[in-house]
Parts: sequence; C-alpha cells; structure tokens
Amino acid sequence: MLSKQTKKLTVIEGLPRADKFMKGYVHILAYNRNGEVVHKSNSNLIVYSGREWLLTSLLKKDNPLIEETTGHCNWGIYYISLGNCSPTDPQNPQPSSSTDVNLVNEYQFYTSGNYADDNKKKPIDGVSYHQDNTNDNRYLIAELSLSVEFNEISQGNTVAINEAGLWISDSPDPTEARYFKLFARTTFPTINKDDNLSLQLLWYLYS
Repeated sequence: MLSKQTKKLTVIEGLPRADKFMKGYVHILAYNRNGEVVHKSNSNLIVYSGREWLLTSLLKKDNPLIEETTGHCNWGIYYISLGNCSPTDPQNPQPSSSTDVNLVNEYQFYTSGNYADDNKKKPIDGVSYHQDNTNDNRYLIAELSLSVEFNEISQGNTVAINEAGLWISDSPDPTEARYFKLFARTTFPTINKDDNLSLQLLWYLYS
C-alpha cells in the first residue's frame, strides 16, 4: 500500500535547485556503495494515453473508446519501470513523444519478487504532497518515489538505463495487476548501472 504524507516544499538533500525545478521533473539519484551521488534529471512528458485516462479518472466515467476494460476510470498510478531507449547508441537517448505507449526496451527488476508485468514494473514506494511556493503555498505538487537496490536490474551485469515510465494499472498489488497503461515517460543521460550502484527516483507531478 502506498504511504501518503503531506509536507511543505523543501530542498531535497543533494539537489541544488530552485523550488520550481520540482515541477514536472524526474530526479534520478545514483548512489555508489560509498554513498556518493550522481544526479540526473529531466522533464517528464504525460503521454496521450495518460491524458485520456486522466479525464476518465477525474469524471469517474469509463471511456470505452480508449479502453475496453470496465472500471478503468478507477485505476491508479502505481508503478515505475526502467529501460534503455537507444540500445544501439545508449549514450544518446531519444526524447519522449506524446504518442508513446511503452518503453523502448524495458528491463526486468529481478527474476522474482514484488514486481508486476513479468517483473518489469515495480510498485511506487510512496507519495507525498508539497506546497507550491509560487502559487499561494497550495498543495499542487505530488512526489512519487522509487528505490532501486544495488542488485536490482543489473543482477551481476552492467546495464545502460536512460528511460523511465510511470504506469497506470488496475491494482497496486503486483500479484493482482493485469492491465497497464503508460501515464508519463522520461529519458535522461545514460546511467551505467551495476551491482555497485543503487538508484532513487523522485517523480514530480504538477497540477
């Protein structure tokens, strides 16, 4: 179950930036075993499939023209996945497009565990809400967090990671989730992950 909390907008440790830098951004923090941080970030794009679903969620009414599964208006944003969008040239990731419905090359997190969709999607760790200091301190910013452990994805190898997806699903329980729709996608400078690197993703949505 996702943990939810509400707090004031603060500067995240290790991220020198203005408050507005949170809006619509994804921060990827890569930690080595000495705790040293490499910081990557990029804006995220809410794709067409995510925008279509968002209307059904707001109005609590299915749209059979975009999804035949009954009850999709009650789905939620529950999972994040990682991949390599430029397998032949991993150091030059291609930008996201509004028409994207999948990642280019989605990785498995591990061979077994608390994952969905053939171990390619990991449940979001938590959700918190932040005040927007530029809009009367209203709670207009949501932070979705995900941790990737040292041995996840790499599993003894070195893999190039330069894309991430935020996924809508019918269930937050990986053992029950059957349907997935891409909500948002981002690409970023390649992180060469091995078992000596862990990741933390902070995905910000702004209303």
